[in-house]
Amino acid sequence: PGVIGFIIMFLVLLLSVLLLVREDLEGTKVRFYAAPINRWQMMSGYVLGMTFFGVLISLVVLTVSIVVFGATVRGDILLVIGFVILFSIGTIMLAILLSRLARNEFQAVQLAPMIAIPSIALSGFLVPIQTLPVELQYIAAFIPLTYAIDGLKTIMLRGGGFGDITLDFAALVIYVVLAFAGAVLSSKETVA
Repeated sequence: PGVIGFIIMFLVLLLSVLLLVREDLEGTKVRFYAAPINRWQMMSGYVLGMTFFGVLISLVVLTVSIVVFGATVRGDILLVIGFVILFSIGTIMLAILLSRLARNEFQAVQLAPMIAIPSIALSGFLVPIQTLPVELQYIAAFIPLTYAIDGLKTIMLRGGGFGDITLDFAALVIYVVLAFAGAVLSSKETVA
């Protein structure tokens, strides 16, 4: 479950940031500014379009994990898919926010590890969160991958249902809302 969560986060983040930065460099976004839409509508369009991309990556990673590597799924597979899709949507929104910081593809490629490495170290992927110093445990509570890994472990390894992952689900919903708000607020209203 940890590997699945991390690979989805890293691939969706890296590829989404690259695609969005490439769109900025080619001038595609400038056309949106001439359209009679506000930035909330523009970001909603990006999220809808990129969600297809994120869902595709998530389904490929899940399929390869289960079919090729024999990952155990004791819980409901549809719950796993829905949970992973929610996590990838939040990651897409984070990618939209990060794409505003990158000026070119090289910077975009550098941003993904800046998010991924702390996430790996503090999310319970490498070591249990309870073994980290108390200060780092508090930081781990703000890392979305922490909740993605915990929720996937609960569903896949323990056979838990939705009632068992309500905290993880709520944390990912907050992640999606905050990342969307950050993406919208960081976007330009006009070209100038």
